[in-house]
Amino acid sequence: MALPYDLRFEQHPQYLLARVSGPEDSLEVSVAYWQEVAAEAIRQGVRRLLVVENFPNNGETADLMALGRFLAELGLQEIRIAFVDEQPDHLDRNRIGELVAVNRGLRGKVFDNFADAERWLLAE
Repeated sequence: MALPYDLRFEQHPQYLLARVSGPEDSLEVSVAYWQEVAAEAIRQGVRRLLVVENFPNNGETADLMALGRFLAELGLQEIRIAFVDEQPDHLDRNRIGELVAVNRGLRGKVFDNFADAERWLLAE
């Protein structure tokens, strides 16, 4: 069965890049791809992770809060995570998920462009 998203990894000298896209995002889709991303980041022992997402829609506020709680359970607390949504109008809602995840011990930040995300990721 085909996955409802396309996920690709690129190894960069200082971080792991994960690019994910698909026709439609949902809590189930986000949980599934984040599980894959977390497993790969942990397998590689990376300290920095940059995730670039491109879905035409954004989840409901309750879904973003649930996703933030879920992310905190994936064992990523030692990894600095930058998240870019290629749909700039999703930024405000993505910040809800960021707030929930950071309040639960993750070191992450959401961005609306790759350059700012990479700069932040590499600053520490």
